[in-house]
Amino acid sequence: VALGAGAAPLFNTAGVRPETLGVVSALVLVRWLASWRNEERLAAVWLVGAIALLAAGWGGASWRLFPEDDVGRFAREEAGPVCLEVVARGAPTFYPAAAPSPYRAIPSTERTLFTVEAVALRDATAWRGVSGRCEVSVAGRLTGVRPGDRLRVFGQLRQPSPARNPGERDNATRERAERRLAVVWADALECVEASGVPEPAPLARLVAAAQQGAIGAIDRRFTPAAAPLARAAALGDASGLEERSIDAFERTGTIHLLVVSGMNVALVAGLLPLLGALGLVPRRAAWLGAGVVTVAYVALVGGDPPALRAGVAMGAMATAGLAGRRALSVSSLAGAAVALFAWEPGAWLSPGTQLSFVSAATLLACGAAISHRHAVPKSPIDRLIAGARTPSERYRRGAARGVALAVAASLMVQLVIGPLVASQFHLVSPAAAPLSLVGGPLLTAALVTGLGAALADAAAGWAPLASPAADAFGGAGSWAATTLDGLVTWSAALPGAGFWTAGPPAWWPWLWIGWLGLAMAAATYAPRFLPLTTRLGLVTLAAAFAGPLLGLAAPSDALRCSFISVGHGAAVLVEPPTGGALLVDAGALAEPDRVAETIARALWARGVQRLDAVFVTHADTDHYNALPGLLERMPVDVVFTTTALETFLAGAPVGKSAKAVATSTEAEQVEAAASEEDQA
Repeated sequence: VALGAGAAPLFNTAGVRPETLGVVSALVLVRWLASWRNEERLAAVWLVGAIALLAAGWGGASWRLFPEDDVGRFAREEAGPVCLEVVARGAPTFYPAAAPSPYRAIPSTERTLFTVEAVALRDATAWRGVSGRCEVSVAGRLTGVRPGDRLRVFGQLRQPSPARNPGERDNATRERAERRLAVVWADALECVEASGVPEPAPLARLVAAAQQGAIGAIDRRFTPAAAPLARAAALGDASGLEERSIDAFERTGTIHLLVVSGMNVALVAGLLPLLGALGLVPRRAAWLGAGVVTVAYVALVGGDPPALRAGVAMGAMATAGLAGRRALSVSSLAGAAVALFAWEPGAWLSPGTQLSFVSAATLLACGAAISHRHAVPKSPIDRLIAGARTPSERYRRGAARGVALAVAASLMVQLVIGPLVASQFHLVSPAAAPLSLVGGPLLTAALVTGLGAALADAAAGWAPLASPAADAFGGAGSWAATTLDGLVTWSAALPGAGFWTAGPPAWWPWLWIGWLGLAMAAATYAPRFLPLTTRLGLVTLAAAFAGPLLGLAAPSDALRCSFISVGHGAAVLVEPPTGGALLVDAGALAEPDRVAETIARALWARGVQRLDAVFVTHADTDHYNALPGLLERMPVDVVFTTTALETFLAGAPVGKSAKAVATSTEAEQVEAAASEEDQA
């Protein structure tokens, strides 16, 4: 399946239609049926080929085939007014406004996002039937929307934004992978109104009601400062977190703690099997309950790819437990990957999905290596020494060994996924491994107490002790969530906790992951091949630096000037023939950090690792608001600006890697003074 999914883009580029691949796959299956009795090995080849072709066709169909009346076919790159009849497919998610900032030209507003299925589009005075999914964003806090509600939306319809610069994130590709070709922006709550009888969706409404009930319970029982983090840990709802907290988790490489992942699902669904192993619950009843709890929890958190991956793996283990057999972890992980691809092929393109599967595979590989090592028989003298130890000494040594293994596993995960994170997010976080180890118990406490508070709050109407229990859960969980947030925030401020980098090419992390897997297998099962794998590792490391070294070996004698697309603003890269790089202006009317990321990614894609100088031409926000974020992301020797802007930047957090030099004339000073009066 992975082979077919990887080949699907190549077939799309070559113009091979998904229907053709489906027909060829069927023919290959017929050939397999003709040979599976007499030619076992050849039949296996035909079967694998049929599966790969079917996966390639399924991936291509998800990417290429859309209905003729899909609402995305009416969207253009420039937003245009639209009136849509839609059916809500999920509960709305609320995002508060960002904190005021002098670098934000347009004040941030609170907004509500929800996914809909388009039904009809108004064409002058008539209605035209349409289909397809899209995302609706409404300014303000929209309440009362449930799955199945039929709504009329007045807003601006446009295509998702494509990447306009080298290295930029491509929102259009991400949305298309999720089969959404359009987005709708509504300026006010009055732009969304009920328009008819809701469609029957009892299960979706039940899940949405449970989600909203759990969110409300956590908000009531936890302190205001701890509730957003508890919601993220227990339900995967990170919408209420402050921008400061999200930045700290990103900088320290612990953003995965705010996503419902395999650890969350294992903690929730693994309680009953644990009780069954202790003999407190019948074994079959424990596994059956674990399967039910897994399905319920994955539905409660929205079925995101990491949660779905863990849910399928846990479901496989529960099925094996019911059958009295042992589930193979690798097979469960592979089954989860195939199920996720069958359900949503585009999910494999998401960096979050890739990191989730790679991390899980790394932990499984570490567990297999440890099991193989313990399976080796100990010598009689070692067994004699171990038997002579006191119980307290055995306990201390076992605890120390457990901590050491946890640290080693965390370091191994960071070693494996580090290049992938650096390539996708341009961030390296040395603090990730120790923080994950310390933050894991705190996250577990926030998760358990958050779900406990939600359950106890739901039972408060008919159980007298439920309300005090919910308050107790809220108190303990508030301490855990506040401690975790404070620990991560404090760590993010430490030097070296996380730093920005250009990162390796997109293909190199997969080469690195493949080599690490080969090296671990050789070290565990075939030590005689270690010298060969070491040489392959050196070649792999050299491949990461081949591109930059070739660029240095072939310098250009041309003057290059590149205009970076930032929207309403300016950012111009000048590369002199003598080498180095200069940037003229760095700003736009968009979010400051988003503009800084766009500029930095474009510079890294052009091979620019540092800037000799930044010239800020005048004191308009859309010419300098990306400067603080840019100074965090790469070294800048000097910033040239006007006197008016120098006064402002003197007290602003523009970083410590550059010095500001003011250059102005008398006329510019008069204009700057007038501009300051206008802004005041």
